[in-house]
Amino acid sequence: MGGSPAFSPDGASIAFTALVDDFASTLAAPLVIEGDPSHKVDGVGWIGTARTQVFVVPLGGGTPVRMTIDGQCTSPSWSPNGAMLAFAQFTIGTEGTRFCRRVGLVDVTAPCDSVRFPFIAVGTSGPLTWAPDGESIVAIGQVEFQVGLNRLVRLYIADGDVEVLTSHVDRNVMGGGPGTPAVPPGLVQTGGSTSVCGTAARPSFSP
Repeated sequence: MGGSPAFSPDGASIAFTALVDDFASTLAAPLVIEGDPSHKVDGVGWIGTARTQVFVVPLGGGTPVRMTIDGQCTSPSWSPNGAMLAFAQFTIGTEGTRFCRRVGLVDVTAPCDSVRFPFIAVGTSGPLTWAPDGESIVAIGQVEFQVGLNRLVRLYIADGDVEVLTSHVDRNVMGGGPGTPAVPPGLVQTGGSTSVCGTAARPSFSP
């Protein structure tokens, strides 16, 4: 649940997601969770107070280290230098009822404590693709959480800004997964430059 496991760039560790319940001793599924309507996940069903969180475990074995807190955290993706993980979080907004889908970062040497959400976009999700220079992340979604076409967006780490790469394409961008005719966004070489490619009408965009 929450995307495929991801190998670190050096191949020494694996990031993955697993259900964690910080409130109940068992993974029971009540009918309602007061104040939080995100107690159910499409394709999974009732999850109660349990939420998926990101963990890292050494490839050779050992105790998994929890990286994230709060919300439904999915789609872990390593930075090119292996120092950070990007992840998508689905949570409730400050108003108590508004949903929020955003991309967060965590320093793997300071799990949980270093979690931050620097991007202004609150309608984005995974799968996530890092630019080779580590200065931006390509995600799927919108600047705001709303009903409409998902776009291919680029999130800039330095200032939190967002660039909509497929604003001129009247197609829904899909990130892949069971039952969807799509693949995650990827990087391709176009001549001497690197381009971002996402599944919609198979567009290619120069970063």
